[in-house]
Amino acid sequence: MGLLKGSLTFSRYRIIGGLPDHSPDFFNERIRRYAFQTVWRTTDEKAAGLMDRLFQLFLGLRLSEKWGAEQARMQRWISPGSPG
Repeated sequence: MGLLKGSLTFSRYRIIGGLPDHSPDFFNERIRRYAFQTVWRTTDEKAAGLMDRLFQLFLGLRLSEKWGAEQARMQRWISPGSPG
């Protein structure tokens, strides 16, 4: 059983000019909208969303860092021992 499987993509974005005054609220709202929900709260076979790579419980925290680092997470339920 492999630890990592699939592809990895890295993107870097640079903001030119100044940020608007409401930017922390805008980023917090967008991150919460797509945040990963734990799999045991859903009956779906597949689940996906964004996760903070340092603080996995970042929903209660305010975005106060200069840099944002999130990762996309996709999770799938598979029954062990089922024939392929």
